[in-house]
Amino acid sequence: MNPASPHGSRALVSWGAPVALALALGACGGAKKVEFFDKPSSSTGDGGFSPNASPTDTLTPPPPDTPPDDPTPPEPGSPCTASKDCQPGFVCEVASCRGEGTCVDESSYGDQPRCACDGVTYAAGVSVKGAVRHVRECEKGEATACSARVECGGGAACNAPVKDILSCGSAEGTCWRWPSTCPNAPASVRACNTAPTCTSVCAAASKGRAYYPGGC
Repeated sequence: MNPASPHGSRALVSWGAPVALALALGACGGAKKVEFFDKPSSSTGDGGFSPNASPTDTLTPPPPDTPPDDPTPPEPGSPCTASKDCQPGFVCEVASCRGEGTCVDESSYGDQPRCACDGVTYAAGVSVKGAVRHVRECEKGEATACSARVECGGGAACNAPVKDILSCGSAEGTCWRWPSTCPNAPASVRACNTAPTCTSVCAAASKGRAYYPGGC
């Protein structure tokens, strides 16, 4: 038989003493159980990581707040009270300017002016932000009146045709909204208070000048 290794003897001695002590303690006093190593705990108790924690125990951050969807404008033909209630390119047409109206495609008006419920006539190319009463210029009783002494407000200008140059001082008309740039229109009138050259109705009226037919 080979002699025992000195390393093996030291190992037996180092393990033999605790084992013998444990057996002796178990025999005395009816010890129930002797454990040499601590069991892993399911909770560290100090906020540390627990190897036995389930994935569901991990805190999940709350989802980010989702902004509410933008309200969808009404479809064409839907009820409305002002053009802002309609989709872009549509206006609210309210007969007699009472109650609810209907969203109408503004391009269907073509080059015709439209009378709005604010008493102002809107030339082609100028969108009505309020509500449209009807297509064509505002009539007497519907239109906002103006003159050389009574100006229009809200960006409107007085559309005041007169019969001749002698009537320029007593011109009266109605308030219109004109495009920022007048279209290429015939120079068919002469403006009051300016050099008597021919110009278009839009060019004269958008500056608040009365005009008369001048044989252009």
